[in-house]
Amino acid sequence: MNETSLNQHLTQAIATYHGFLPFPAFMQAALYHQSHGYYQQKNRVFGAEGDFITGAEMGPWLALAFADLIHHHWQQWGCPERWSLLEQGGGRGRLLGQVLRLLRDHFQQLPTQVFAVEQSPLRQAEQAEHYREHQLEVSILPSLNAVQHDGPLLVFSNELPDAFPVCCFVWQQGRAYERGVAVDETGALYWAIAEQAMAPQPAIDATISAAWSDGYISELNHGLEAWQSELAALLSKHGGMVITVDYGYSQQEYYRANRLEGTLMGHAAHQTVYDVLANPGASDITAHIDFTALARCGRKHGLQPVAYMTQGAWLACSPLLQATMQDCAATPNARTVALLAHAKRLMLPHAGMGETFKLLVQSRDALALPPQLQSMNRLERLHLG
Repeated sequence: MNETSLNQHLTQAIATYHGFLPFPAFMQAALYHQSHGYYQQKNRVFGAEGDFITGAEMGPWLALAFADLIHHHWQQWGCPERWSLLEQGGGRGRLLGQVLRLLRDHFQQLPTQVFAVEQSPLRQAEQAEHYREHQLEVSILPSLNAVQHDGPLLVFSNELPDAFPVCCFVWQQGRAYERGVAVDETGALYWAIAEQAMAPQPAIDATISAAWSDGYISELNHGLEAWQSELAALLSKHGGMVITVDYGYSQQEYYRANRLEGTLMGHAAHQTVYDVLANPGASDITAHIDFTALARCGRKHGLQPVAYMTQGAWLACSPLLQATMQDCAATPNARTVALLAHAKRLMLPHAGMGETFKLLVQSRDALALPPQLQSMNRLERLHLG
């Protein structure tokens, strides 16, 4: 990576914005700049040899639960002969590949069209290699706008919207002021605060912001609106649903008064990076998801929220996953013990990922959850009104 080139690009952008670069523009360049962005130039992002490990890198567990849920909703649609499956932001393609093999092997069912939407050329190449290796027919496309499908469409993603560029703000005297990026005389980047209050102010319930103290810092994910609009348009003709798994909270939890510095952070070499302005392009940058905002954006565009629950609850209720765990427990060896350890990490709260990661299901149709998941649904916690 050429950090100097990206720093030069950002310095020029700051000058173009008259000394104050909005953080979404910084984050977009740091992650997706066509030559020097993190996701565009770094070959090793995922896995033990990369910067972080996603659930898809931890065995078959997420794929098993996705396959169960996808099969259920295919049945809810009346078992159509023609239907489509789409994964967005699938990294190296492992999760989609696992899901397709599970649908084939356990349910003798495969979609008539399969899409992988990925904007990074490096990730596209990795996915293409993976799908060729496993003899899977997948159309790899750079954007949702390029998808052409017939029949119901099921869209799923794992850890996608947390990488959308976010707007950062600081609370001062009852108003939110945007935080942006500036450069000093030495060329170092630093946080700056806009002189005027944000207009409009963040769409956060007043009962929540009333508890914030001066200096409270957080972020807004404006990319959720455009994403949900694109998905709703894609599903408007033939119907379908969206399954989103990511780390995040309800709005009440996300913006609680004692979360003083928001959720913005970076990841590099399996370490948390707190100074996201340092060495742009060298680390991932991410923020948690406000699932209340996500569900509201979807509902505005015709995607009705069907379910919201913790990842741990969802995985614990997957018949395929539970059967696989029992098989592993019955044949203990180094491989199965390691797989079970990964399963526990994905499912358990606190030290694991089971509580912070959430599942949101949205639909264009009136569909019911699988019976085993109905008691786990916590949609009311989003306070959608």
